[in-house]
Amino acid sequence: MKKMLFGLITAIATFTGCESDQSASKLPRIDLTATSFTSGQIEIADEIESIEYVPLELTDESLIADVLDLCVSDEYIFVYSTRQDGVLQFDRKGKFLRCIAKTGNGPGETGQIISLTVDEENRLFCVSEYFSTSFYSFDGEFIKKIENPRPYSYQFSVGPNTMAELGRMYVPMNTPGMFSLGVFNWATDDTIAFRHTIGDMDLMPLEETSLKGWIFSGSKDGILCYSEGIDTVWDVNARNIAPAFLINTGYSAEEEKEMRSSKTGNEAVDGKYSVFSFFETPRHYFVKCFEGSNQSKFY
Repeated sequence: MKKMLFGLITAIATFTGCESDQSASKLPRIDLTATSFTSGQIEIADEIESIEYVPLELTDESLIADVLDLCVSDEYIFVYSTRQDGVLQFDRKGKFLRCIAKTGNGPGETGQIISLTVDEENRLFCVSEYFSTSFYSFDGEFIKKIENPRPYSYQFSVGPNTMAELGRMYVPMNTPGMFSLGVFNWATDDTIAFRHTIGDMDLMPLEETSLKGWIFSGSKDGILCYSEGIDTVWDVNARNIAPAFLINTGYSAEEEKEMRSSKTGNEAVDGKYSVFSFFETPRHYFVKCFEGSNQSKFY
């Protein structure tokens, strides 16, 4: 079952099943170079079996401001907000249960949280910080913290004891230990899949290349990942790292160099389209893009 969460009201959408017969040798390709987009619409209602709205209980202890991250299990909803000192845990009916992973230096306490994820099979809630991951039971009990020297930006559970990691952004790719995408077993410390680089490395040397602005969304069995300035959206799951679909933005080689340079930001180019977000249903990939650097028009 696919779960999607929106804002403070949680909407859980169950998509209808449909197996894709798309071979790896012929990836779907989305063209963002057209001068205009067609007015035809795909009905999202055809993709959804049901929607469940879950209003989250707001008490003095569970007030929510800006949502920095959130994740769900079959039984619980976890929300990391700027309003609270820690992560708020709700049940799937929205009842507030407790605050865990509070800020501090003691056992079970956290510093700078960067992402939340759930190992459903082991019934573990996982909190990622830079270079460490803390594990809690679904009852809020602190289990352990694992130190991790890899320079990642985000971690996502993609199977029992299995983490997908997205490499650190804005760091030159020739920095020791740097990588783009990896899948690791945290219980055995084994590497399941690994990609040092993604995209066309012929454009510039590694010391001038960095990952820019990760965009990611859940896939049917893992995480779809995209970094600005490349043409491939990657499917990262418990078995491997493989291309899912291609995006043709029409950027020239010089524009791609500028976007991927470790010395510059990842500003959009006027007159061209850039990816804002995407998600997958059993029948389609949906990509939201914007035109120009001021993000004034979305498609």
